[in-house]
Amino acid sequence: MAKSDEDSIFEKKSPEQVIMEAGAKVLQAGIWLIRNGYGRMLLLPYASPSGAYWRCEFHPVGRPSRTIFRYTSGSEAKYLENHCGGSIRSSVSPEKLAQAIMKSVPDDVKSSCEGPASPETLRWLVLLEAAVDGGFLAEAFHDYTEDYSRWELVSLIRGNGDPIPAPPGYVKPGEECSAVDLEWRDGEAAWNAVASDEELLIGLETLSDDERCYELADRVRRGFAETTDGFEARRLLRAVIGTLSKLE
Repeated sequence: MAKSDEDSIFEKKSPEQVIMEAGAKVLQAGIWLIRNGYGRMLLLPYASPSGAYWRCEFHPVGRPSRTIFRYTSGSEAKYLENHCGGSIRSSVSPEKLAQAIMKSVPDDVKSSCEGPASPETLRWLVLLEAAVDGGFLAEAFHDYTEDYSRWELVSLIRGNGDPIPAPPGYVKPGEECSAVDLEWRDGEAAWNAVASDEELLIGLETLSDDERCYELADRVRRGFAETTDGFEARRLLRAVIGTLSKLE
């Protein structure tokens, strides 16, 4: 069977170059998503325990257990092999790859990543993008990591670069936050402040503003979509009530 021009060009590259270019495209796809409507998503690049593979996952900020995309360098340019199993051309652009990734993500999980990126996150993306353009892949941790405040910049071709700070919202392995800890701390504090009272008054005018009501309802919807058990759902419900009690 005759090989396509694309396959022929791809085969001329060294294995190291193939891995570096594929990994860069995965990071670029994640950067595009965060800048284009998925500002509450975080990238998590890391080394496999053996150190033989570079991996990258996308997940909602602070919730690494809710992975929406997973890639390993062992797949090379088969970007969707560990995601939905679909196929896509190795020459796909980062934007098209990003869109292909999101097509198979469930709506409730996708919604937990939606929203504008913070100014701090956007500034951090500039650092990551510069590193990728310079020929490096970011690596949050490996089997012997001690400092989780900085991400290593690695390359199979030119050696390692200077580390960059970890992104806003990054939590190291084993320290995942709950939905309440991430977005409802003030509401939970308000609930705790009045929990011993016999009654809690919430003025009806609080919800008379349709735009404000919609924004709050959307936050509540996303919050309950991210809860993992009844205990967390109870915390969230109380935090929502506490938030309502503070609105004027």
